[in-house]
Amino acid sequence: MNFQKFDVVYFSIDKWGSLQKRPHHFVKELLKTRKVLFVEDASHYRKRAFNVLLGNIAHLSKLDKNLWRVYLDLRLPLKFKCPVKIKHLTLRINHIIMWYLLKKIVKSLNFSDIVTIGNGIYIYPIDEICRFNKINRHKVLGTVYDCVDDHKEFADADYNFAFQIEQNLSEKSNLVFFTAKELIKRPEMKKTTNAFYVPNGVEWEKFNSPNTFKPIELSKLEPDSILFGYIGMIAKFLDFNILSEILEMNKNYMVCLIGDFLFNFERDYLTKKIKELSNKYGNRFIFLGAKPYESIPNYVKNFDICLIPFIIQKRIKSVLPAKVFQYFAAGKGVISTRWEEMEQFSSIISLVSNNKELEIAISREISLLGNEKVKKERVAFAENYDWEKIVENSLQITSDFIKATTK
Repeated sequence: MNFQKFDVVYFSIDKWGSLQKRPHHFVKELLKTRKVLFVEDASHYRKRAFNVLLGNIAHLSKLDKNLWRVYLDLRLPLKFKCPVKIKHLTLRINHIIMWYLLKKIVKSLNFSDIVTIGNGIYIYPIDEICRFNKINRHKVLGTVYDCVDDHKEFADADYNFAFQIEQNLSEKSNLVFFTAKELIKRPEMKKTTNAFYVPNGVEWEKFNSPNTFKPIELSKLEPDSILFGYIGMIAKFLDFNILSEILEMNKNYMVCLIGDFLFNFERDYLTKKIKELSNKYGNRFIFLGAKPYESIPNYVKNFDICLIPFIIQKRIKSVLPAKVFQYFAAGKGVISTRWEEMEQFSSIISLVSNNKELEIAISREISLLGNEKVKKERVAFAENYDWEKIVENSLQITSDFIKATTK
């Protein structure tokens, strides 16, 4: 493909060293052809807040040949109760300082013309980028808002503030990528132009490769047991009633959850729910907590049937989980709660909205265990969502925009 030459400044809500999410996969593909400066949300580093008082604001490190990471010790009172006007003023001040420092860093790294990409609504200084888009002899060729969530529906969000920030981002960015079709239908996106559906993806080869070992926690299962598994964040949107229903249906059914807690303030509630299932079902319910990303494919390969047991909240309605493609790349059958975004996969996934449908879905997926034809169909389906293809598509969209605007 004929891509334009540019380097990337990527503003991420996630840390580089955290669980491998969309920003990490995007950047790993970008690094094959260009330099990347990965800008982390400073809220991950609250313990170093006093660095700013010492004049040590920018923390830059080189992670790979063409990859640098930076976080800026700037503090935003975004989650505290204060007037929205104060939040906007503080955010603006922080963005002015942030973009001033980042321009100096980009210049020092000898980047060429750049494209900025942001998936975090508070960290992306879109107004300042639009206003001051020259960096030495180079310039910002385009701005991309990578819309991955309905941020105003987060449990700890200021609804009105998040709405206004995302509305501004979607209007000012040259391109908007959205991971779920419901995201672009929201009122804060109504003035969005140049919006493109760029879904989540999967490291297809990693999840499709032969199973090399059985994790020790899953090595002593009964031969006739059926293991239902879930990988992902542990949060209140998990439907523990579905897990309980599965365990109640048959004493040979087991459930395994793998993942970290999404919010600390939900930890006590979720720990209680997990403990209740452990006490009631003993070793038929397995909670393994967070696992390194590199080990996740082997856990998935050892599941018999995979789960997406979500309670349908407003935020969930705008989500297309990457785990869908990870499960299918491993050739696994999937049972998911039904919501509109998932209906597009209804021919290959078992969608449920009540206990009767859950029973039918389980019977169907068990009947397909060992069916090599169906397994190959799932794997082939997931290959269409390989991260390499997803990022190539996004690069083509961006290159086409640059060509059209620089003639």
